[in-house]
Amino acid sequence: MILVLISWLAMALGIATALAIAGDCCKRPQRMGIMNLTWPITGLYFPLVGWWLYQSMGRASPPRAGGKTGHQAQQHAAKPK
Repeated sequence: MILVLISWLAMALGIATALAIAGDCCKRPQRMGIMNLTWPITGLYFPLVGWWLYQSMGRASPPRAGGKTGHQAQQHAAKPK
């Protein structure tokens, strides 16, 4: 009985993590389109660790004014005049 409860809890946590990552991917789309699908799937089988991995290395930076991402803006600022 306790194992059934733990398994349901793990499934619910995985679904909640996947939905949270998918919602964030809608707000901040990834450069590679396939990653918008890959990160939520990671949240399904790796619930809390998947969210931490997404936050630490997968989350896209917010768009800046002028439509340039953080990396593009940094490259533009580094060019000598």
